[in-house]
Amino acid sequence: MSAKTKFSPSDLLVIFLCTLSLIQTTADVSICEVPISSPPRIVFIPKETARNKIKLKGETCARCDVIAEVGGQKFTSKANERGFFELEVPLIRNQENVIRIMGASGRRLSPPAEYRVVQKELKAITNFQSAPEIDYGSIPKFTNDPGVSIFGRTIPKTKVVATGGSAVAQAFSDPDGFFEILVFLKFDTLNQIEIYAEDPQGFTSEKSLVKIYQITKAPPAPNTEPLPKMTNKEVIKIKGETVPELTVKLVYPTGAEAESKADDKGKFTIDVSLIPNSENKFRLYTVDPAGNLSAPYDISIIQDNIPPSPLEVKFYPSKAYQDKITLIGKGEPDTVAIAQVGEKEFEIGIIDKAGELVAEVPILKYKRQTRRNIINIFIEDEAGNRSSPSIIVVDAIPQIRRINIDFGLGLHTFTELFTADFFRAIRKRSYDFWGLATEIDISYLLQRGSGLVIGGISGLSISQAQQIDFPITPGTSVVGDIKEVSKLSFTTIYLVGFGGFCLIFENIDLKFGMGVGPLFITKTGPANIEGQIRRVSSIYSGTVVKLSFKFRYFISEGVDIHSGLALGYSPVKGFPEISIFDAGGLTLKLGIGFSL
Repeated sequence: MSAKTKFSPSDLLVIFLCTLSLIQTTADVSICEVPISSPPRIVFIPKETARNKIKLKGETCARCDVIAEVGGQKFTSKANERGFFELEVPLIRNQENVIRIMGASGRRLSPPAEYRVVQKELKAITNFQSAPEIDYGSIPKFTNDPGVSIFGRTIPKTKVVATGGSAVAQAFSDPDGFFEILVFLKFDTLNQIEIYAEDPQGFTSEKSLVKIYQITKAPPAPNTEPLPKMTNKEVIKIKGETVPELTVKLVYPTGAEAESKADDKGKFTIDVSLIPNSENKFRLYTVDPAGNLSAPYDISIIQDNIPPSPLEVKFYPSKAYQDKITLIGKGEPDTVAIAQVGEKEFEIGIIDKAGELVAEVPILKYKRQTRRNIINIFIEDEAGNRSSPSIIVVDAIPQIRRINIDFGLGLHTFTELFTADFFRAIRKRSYDFWGLATEIDISYLLQRGSGLVIGGISGLSISQAQQIDFPITPGTSVVGDIKEVSKLSFTTIYLVGFGGFCLIFENIDLKFGMGVGPLFITKTGPANIEGQIRRVSSIYSGTVVKLSFKFRYFISEGVDIHSGLALGYSPVKGFPEISIFDAGGLTLKLGIGFSL
């Protein structure tokens, strides 16, 4: 037979209380084990005082311990649920006291904050008429407390009166003349407190003046400039505005703090360290000189330094005639696609929630040359992280005008360049015919950006009249002046079909080619007609073969200036004076061209 355990009501109450105590203890330990990264903040501490003890007020993490070291001794206090604490420490008389204050959470200590306080005795008062000596160093200029304790020294065992607060305050000095008087203050105004000694007959000493601002109204919360929701920086600057010359306090979730003072225009800047790859939350407060805190201004920033994956490029054209191309890709949703084209960057689109991107990418072009674009495509997330680049290569084909119409003037020589004895006889020739040449050259590029060209050249060359020796036989007569009649000149008209190759550069073209076509030549010179020597014009025909080179410089997209050299061969027979005449010759030309 088994026995069942039974508990009385008192036993159950004891078990409940023990369990509650254990839970409370566990909660306290978990709270106190929060790391402390900053020392406790002291509201006010004097640099110089006549007191033998000073009371430290401040703030630290909730229910954390506060440790003060001075003169080799340690003094402790515990903060309340809101983190406020008070701690009184003694001072060594007539010397500088070094006070080190730390916060403690479990076995963890914050870095120490060090303060130096000089303890200096007040001088004794021997003349009743003299104003009391006041320990000004221990009196804050601003406070949010309802009253302030003023320490001083006057004639021993004398009544001390303080006026100017919310009510008259009185105290008596001790046998050494020291006194401490509690003065209640008027709220939210400047309290000008006069302190003097008064004897039993009502006579008063000179007065000492103490000025204290009592402030109980909390200042407004600070405002910040727009902050990013996400960033890849580990340290950011928070800039904002608050009441001029007040302190702005930033509190980390760990309890650590950072401060900045607003300038005379209310502007402030605080450097904030962020925890990598996590959500960082902060609170900003405005703190007035009395220690009043504003309502909190909450900030949440996600720190992310992990770059997204590169864009997966699905489609883009390798050649383009326009200034933009269409790019299709896939990447991380809600990120920005950026194209680096040359030295510039362009935001080309946002990848949608399905991870798809269809975007136009600008390309760089030359006016008259194919330009190869090596373009880097990045993905950038909201935090500013960039992926490694996806590289695309696009050849930008220029929109070259395909028709050129050239007009030119130049010099044309009628010389037998292709005869075997030309170079031997060039210095012995009796006749070298040369003259004005004019041409119209129409050419057409077979494809934009290519070098293949076809066209036609029509030209006119007129030689200068050159006097020749014409035989005058007996019985013949000369019609006109013999000097004029015996001049010989040639005029040629030709039409050449042209084919060639053009090297296209940004501002210049170099065109080479060869053409063949009919030529008509008019010879004007003396002839013996029925016993009379006259000037007669005769027409002959032939075929001309031309090799040509042209240098073209573009002064605008549609206008160019050019120079050219052409070498032609067109032997024409049947002249009595010259057995074979080369009407092709050499042509040097300058001109202007128009592109359509």
